[in-house]
Amino acid sequence: MIHESVEGARGSFLLQEKANPGKVLTIARWDSLEAWQAFWKADNPPQMLEMRDLGERISVTVYDEFADYTV
Repeated sequence: MIHESVEGARGSFLLQEKANPGKVLTIARWDSLEAWQAFWKADNPPQMLEMRDLGERISVTVYDEFADYTV
């Protein structure tokens, strides 16, 4: 798992589209934008090999987390 081996990674979760089960959205949380950018500096981070077998990254949108209501 990436969050266990990469500094700044805080974990992620997947959302599967109900009407189109082949479409999945991944939400990843990072300590900072800089930590995320450092991870993706590598052209093909080895931690992403399994994910690349499952699908193709088609876009990236960066958001700031301003509240966490999971606790």
